[in-house]
Amino acid sequence: MSYAVLSAPFAGVITEREADLGQVIFAGEAVMKLARVDAREAVVDIPGELIDTISIGSPFQVHLQIDPTVKAKGRVREIAPEADALTRTNRVHILLDYPQDAFRLGSLIPARPEGEMTAALAVPDTAILKTKEGTYVWVVENGTVHRRKVEIGSGLGGRSAVRSGLKAGERVVTAGVHSLEEGQKVALSEDGQTSDERLEGAPR
Repeated sequence: MSYAVLSAPFAGVITEREADLGQVIFAGEAVMKLARVDAREAVVDIPGELIDTISIGSPFQVHLQIDPTVKAKGRVREIAPEADALTRTNRVHILLDYPQDAFRLGSLIPARPEGEMTAALAVPDTAILKTKEGTYVWVVENGTVHRRKVEIGSGLGGRSAVRSGLKAGERVVTAGVHSLEEGQKVALSEDGQTSDERLEGAPR
């Protein structure tokens, strides 16, 4: 019978019950959700193409939707490692610093990142070449292609974030990446968008 007793790890408020009386519960299955009362968090869903622009400790500012004058600052405490299959967003928990009493459990809040804005790069998924040795793109220099190793982050809408290996303004091939060879000459269209594409910068 001791297995039927659930003990909360901290004092808090039950925000959701996921099991009913008489229901058979398996090991590891969630029964209730508990919210702390000594610390408050803002929970937001960040689109996949922007998730690489934040990290643990990134500063955010939030305010009440019903009263924008009520504000609070906080820092990212947790980032869900996997995106939701339906919304393609990652859930982010922001620990608030000294929030006012008006920030009650269940309050609706908009949130925005603070701090210096930097540029994030993204390339079409069709530009990415994956091999046993790693992940590459073909960079076009003076009409010649060169294979370059890159680190790719999360993606959305057919584009993936580039964490390292490329810089803004470089031109990459976006079609036929599996049929190219190192040093091969390529012909570009007049607008430069048929077989290659310039990297786009997005604000963080």
